[in-house]
Amino acid sequence: MFILQNVFQSLLITAEKPVLSLKISVAAGLTNVIFDFLFIIVFHWGLSGEAVATVMGQFVGGILPLIYFLRSNTSLLWLTKTAFYGKTLLQTCINGSSEMVTNLSASIVRILFNVQLMRTAGENGVAACGSIMYVNFVFMGGFVGYSLGGAPIISYHFGAENHAELKNLFRKSIALMCGAGIILTMIAELLAEPRIMIFASYDVELFNTTRHGFVIYSLVFLLMGFNVWASAFLQR
Repeated sequence: MFILQNVFQSLLITAEKPVLSLKISVAAGLTNVIFDFLFIIVFHWGLSGEAVATVMGQFVGGILPLIYFLRSNTSLLWLTKTAFYGKTLLQTCINGSSEMVTNLSASIVRILFNVQLMRTAGENGVAACGSIMYVNFVFMGGFVGYSLGGAPIISYHFGAENHAELKNLFRKSIALMCGAGIILTMIAELLAEPRIMIFASYDVELFNTTRHGFVIYSLVFLLMGFNVWASAFLQR
């Protein structure tokens, strides 16, 4: 379901249904939040309840667009019978290899980082890192959304060999990523405490550790947009 949700986000944008993609993403998120509260706070299921709520949210994000594309719809895309196109699938895998390596390396680094944190800072260190990553996703979402939204436009002009427009998109996107990086870094530095309180307000030591780490980590937003967007641009 996680894979379906991610794939259909791109397909809905290509099908010129970005609003529907947004609605499905919000529905999946709300499902997760509501059932997190129900299973953890009301039913006291603990970590198992959180896991079940997460699965339910992923099912909403994966099944709803699947149903949409299986039925007659107002977009230019729908699911139908097809043959096996091995060469196309191979090219797709090669094209996506950079994203695979990026996510794989990030996961491995996160695991090793947590191991070191347990040795040097204990459970509070791991918890602080987790809180910082949650806040990081909020900021990173803007860069990812822009990259996914611009991908069909880039692909269209690349296929049409409209190199002048591609250069125009390149210049404007670079300027936008630069400006967004500066603004988001400033917001992250200025609003570090309110954001960290959402995850670590219950423990003073954890809060101070997380705040200190996030103030340093926030500098990454200066360059994050270039990394996320460049990968999407070169793949398309």
